[in-house]
This record gives sequence, C-alpha cells and structure tokens, in this order.
Amino acid sequence: MRGIPSRRRKQTIKTRLMTIGAAIFSAIAMAVTVTTPTTRGIASPILTVARAEEANPQGVLRGQLDGLTRQIDDLRAALRETRSQSRTLSQERIRLDQEILRSELSVERSGRVIQSLEEEISVLEREIGASEAEIAGQREVVAALLRAIAVSDESFLLSTIFSGGTLADLTDQFEAAARIERELLARIADLRELEAEAGERKLALEEQRTNEETARQLLVVARDDLLVKRELRLQFLAETQGREQNFANQITATEANATRIRTQLYLLADIGKALSFGEAFAVAKPISDAVGVRPAFLLAVLQKESRLGALSGTGFWRTDMHPRDWPAFLTITQELGLDPDQAPISRKPSYGWGGAMGPAQFLPATWLAYRDRVVALTGNNPPSPWNVQDAFAAAAIKLAAGGANERTPSAEWRAAMIYFAGGNWKNPAYAFYGDAVEDLSAAFQAQINILEGR
Repeated sequence: MRGIPSRRRKQTIKTRLMTIGAAIFSAIAMAVTVTTPTTRGIASPILTVARAEEANPQGVLRGQLDGLTRQIDDLRAALRETRSQSRTLSQERIRLDQEILRSELSVERSGRVIQSLEEEISVLEREIGASEAEIAGQREVVAALLRAIAVSDESFLLSTIFSGGTLADLTDQFEAAARIERELLARIADLRELEAEAGERKLALEEQRTNEETARQLLVVARDDLLVKRELRLQFLAETQGREQNFANQITATEANATRIRTQLYLLADIGKALSFGEAFAVAKPISDAVGVRPAFLLAVLQKESRLGALSGTGFWRTDMHPRDWPAFLTITQELGLDPDQAPISRKPSYGWGGAMGPAQFLPATWLAYRDRVVALTGNNPPSPWNVQDAFAAAAIKLAAGGANERTPSAEWRAAMIYFAGGNWKNPAYAFYGDAVEDLSAAFQAQINILEGR
C-alpha cells in the first residue's frame, strides 16, 4: 500500500532522525559550555570593579585626593575670613599667600583627579572589551539553538509523517525540543542582560571621558591662574616694599583712578566682542538688582565662562552639537532670523559634545526653558543668547535659581558650581571653578566700590 513506507525507507528515515538528534544535542552541549555572569557563577561587574580597586593604588589615590580637598576647603574658609577684615599690608600679603597656596593645591588635585580618571577609563575599556567578547559568544549560542530548534521541528515532522519510531522516541523528541527552547529563552535573557550591562559601561566610559576633558581644561586654567597670582604677589611686594605707608598710597592711587577701571577691558571672547568694565557693569547692574544677584558675582561668572570656553564660537552645529539639541537650536535661529550654519556655538572637546551659545554658554534646550523669563526681564522678544543683555539676564536668573540671591560667599560659590556642573556640582574636581569665580568676584567688587564711590 502506498501509505505504508518500505523497510528501506524506514531505515533511511531512522538514520536521518539519528543525525538530527545528534545535531540537537550538539547545540545543547555548546549552550552548556558557554557561561554568563548571571547564570554560571562568574562575579558580577560590581564585584569585579571592587576587586580591581583593591588590587591597584586607587584607594591610596583617593586618600590623597580627600586630603587635598580638606586643605583646599580650609583655605577657602580662611580666605573668606581674611577678605572680611580691613585691608592692611599684612592682611593683603596673607590673602595673596592663601590664594597662591590654594591654587597650588588645586593644580595638584586636578593632576591627581586626571590620573584617577585615566585609571577608571582603563578599567572600563577592559570591561567593555570582555563584555563584547562574551556577547559575541552568547550570540553564537543563540544562533546554534535556533538552528537546533529548526532541526527539531523537522525531526518531529518526519516522525509524524513516517511513524517508524515508538511513543518513547516521540516523547524524547518533545523533551529535547522543550529543553532547547528553555535554554534558548535563558540565553536570550542572558544576552539582553549582557548588552544592557555593556551599554551602561559605555555610558559610564563616555561620562568619565567627558569628566577627564573637563578636568584637563580646568587644569590649564588653574595653572594660568596660579601664574597670574604669583606675578601679582611679586608686583605687590615690589610696589609696597614691605611698608604700610606705601600700601596706603597704592590704595589711594587706585581709588583715584576710577576712569581707568571704567575703561579696563572686560572680555567676552566667545561672541568676538570686548566690553569695557564700565560698559559691562552698566549692563549687569539693573539686571542684578532685578533678580537679587550681586553685579560683581554675575560679571565674574560670565568672565570665567568666556575664559573657560576657549573654543566657544568656533563650532558647527551639525558636527559639534548633540543631535538631541538640533530642534531647539533650529527653533532659536529661526525665531531670530539667523542662518544656523553661521550662528557661533562652542566646539565639542575630545569627548562629549559642544553646542553652548553666547556669553552665558547656554545649551539650546536650556535657553528655551529660560526664554520667557528673559523676555520679562529685558523686554527683548525674541531674546538672543548672543545678545549681551539677554545673555546677562539668563545667567543672572539661573544663578539666582541656584541660590546666589542669598548674597553670601558660600551661597554664591554653590550657585557658581551649579551653573558650571549642574547636578554634579559637589564633585571636588570642579571646585576650582567656584574658587576662581569667588576670587574674581572679590576683585570686581573692589572695583565696583570705587566706581560707586564707596
């Protein structure tokens, strides 16, 4: 009869089923030999990092960083106390020495921070390499299991059409197929977990590279600042010659020269415009009064933003700005009738993204969030991040939101740090920015006191 296979046909089918079965169990064996961190007892990434830290000098480095941070914090408090006292020759010398020592410690700390970040980046790069190798292995296992399932389905189809086996044979096939499917689901779950962990490590790596770039920029500025402070100290000692009367004459001469202060340049390099200090103060004063932020502090932040943003205004939005900021940037330029290809933005560093705009260095989305408040303050509608008055207003509003309207040294320092680092403002690696703003603010306040006859 045509529906009954011949003996030779049954033998051929049996041989093929045996071959298929061997392929199935080969795939299962391959799956068992490949291990994952979550299912085969390999240490978790957190434990791996912890053990790596125990085996390297990171702990010693962190202790050194903590010690430097405490010294800098103590000097910051001492400087505030010194500035609150009357100006005498000895007090001025103490202030200069304190600023120099704090700057020296900041330079040393920045170097240690960079060293620590380099170590962490190296660890992350090794972990990412290991993760990618493991992911590749898991993908091979998943592919093998999928092929095994396809073979198993073919085996079941042949057994059903040509029922040459026993019920036990069919049961074995069902169990083998179920085993493969369970293993496949487990492997897919492992693969997804590995990919998620690798993604987190890559994000952490990008963040640490950005932190390293920021630390390097701050180190350059800190070194320059230290050189300036040392030069000022030498100039101070030469002019006073250690005599109180010479110091008093120097103060009198400075107070008499308000015209020089008004014409002293206040650079806004990122928009290619140089204001005199008097012009900058004239813009800042009404804005500062309106939001409750000291003009000297506002001018100090904006001057530091210009100096730290040495690459400002040289970027191109399509290559230097994160794509997520493009819509907001195009909205701003369209409102202002500007060609986006000609609008100056900050160039991206080695890692991370640029795209900050104007003297206040606002990102496009942040600018739009402050847009209406800037309009209410300046009356300029639409406001422009490249307009000095609008930029001053946006910066003042943001600083006031950070607590600068309390007008205390600690509140202003915190507001400057929030302005610079956002939610990461407590990171001691960035403390030099707040210190530099505080120093410059004190110098600007002395000049403003002269301009206002105080």
